[in-house]
Amino acid sequence: MEEKIVQESVRYQISPGNHGTIMPNKITYKRLCGKYGDCITDSSKVKAHYYPGSYTTSGCLRGCYQDAVQNDCNCMDPRYTMPIKAHSCSLSSWKCVANVTKVKGDASNWESCHCPSPCEESQYESHYNFGSSLSYPPECSKQSGDNKVECSENYKDLALVSVYAPKFKVFSESPKMSFNQFISSVGGMAGVVIGFCIVTIVDFGFLFVLLGRVIMGYDK
Repeated sequence: MEEKIVQESVRYQISPGNHGTIMPNKITYKRLCGKYGDCITDSSKVKAHYYPGSYTTSGCLRGCYQDAVQNDCNCMDPRYTMPIKAHSCSLSSWKCVANVTKVKGDASNWESCHCPSPCEESQYESHYNFGSSLSYPPECSKQSGDNKVECSENYKDLALVSVYAPKFKVFSESPKMSFNQFISSVGGMAGVVIGFCIVTIVDFGFLFVLLGRVIMGYDK
């Protein structure tokens, strides 16, 4: 799985007797690194990332926050993922935990917290719609008397959730001009401006050779 289910994951609730429809979309971002920008391919390259699965910027920011809580309160915030050997903060330490963001602000603004964007990440968004009630079940219409009433009552305790196949979108960064394209562009512009071509190179070569012979005194 690319994305693990954690405490902050998006969730939907539906009450019995209702019908819910969920339409998910998967959006993938691919970024260029190196000379094109700063991005991360592995969570081990940042100081703290305690969430399972692939590297995410939010997971890195949570790691910075948890380290700050550990330094100030000698425990970690139980609302977010933490290392296995870490100790959760109790209610008696809650004032200290709340004071971390109150004094330092959000972790995204800390100079000590460096969390670049991942070079490739997938995000999921969903559209949902919940109906007020389900239609009358056809299997109950074939019954009569108490059996029909019992069938209808049992059906009211059920909830129907329809999940459609996700739609995929990919946004990928690519160089606007490669090195070969750059050389070709420079050569083309030089040819237009000064008429530079292979024949010109040969002519300049002969000119330099003749000038050299004259300067060296070979041709008098």
